[in-house]
Amino acid sequence: MRLLSRGKLDAACIALPTNAPGLVVDVLEKQPLIAVLPASHRHARRRTLSLQDLSADPLFWFRRARQPAFFDHCRAVFERHGFAPPLLEEPEDHHVLLAAVASGRGVALLPASFAAIRRDGVTYKPLREGAELHVGLGLATGADRPDVRQFLLTCCRASRSGPSTT
Repeated sequence: MRLLSRGKLDAACIALPTNAPGLVVDVLEKQPLIAVLPASHRHARRRTLSLQDLSADPLFWFRRARQPAFFDHCRAVFERHGFAPPLLEEPEDHHVLLAAVASGRGVALLPASFAAIRRDGVTYKPLREGAELHVGLGLATGADRPDVRQFLLTCCRASRSGPSTT
């Protein structure tokens, strides 16, 4: 984002939530976080879980240095809900993480799209607080580049509507 702020880039796709003072940020997509549990977990058969349901379980979580704004956002949501589980360092490779969850070492919170990764011994459950705990993709532009912003947003909308039949 420093390159955007300095005028070296016209636009960038960024992870959300983030702190981007001086930039215009448009949300392109949002995904709620979901609970990732061992299939043998005591709540594995429930349809939906709350953070409190997982408060006694060790939680695989990432270091703040990896995504400070998202980390701080999640910490604020955790505090609001009184969620303070024991933390385990999250492996960087998600396949290693899913294997650790399957073995019963802990639980994880991941974007909903991870539910497409099928892994024996793992189950995915929606979280009641999932909308508060969300990740997303944003388009960041300088405030002085409304033309670039509008052009890229138009391209994004066009790509979502599919190919033209004209």
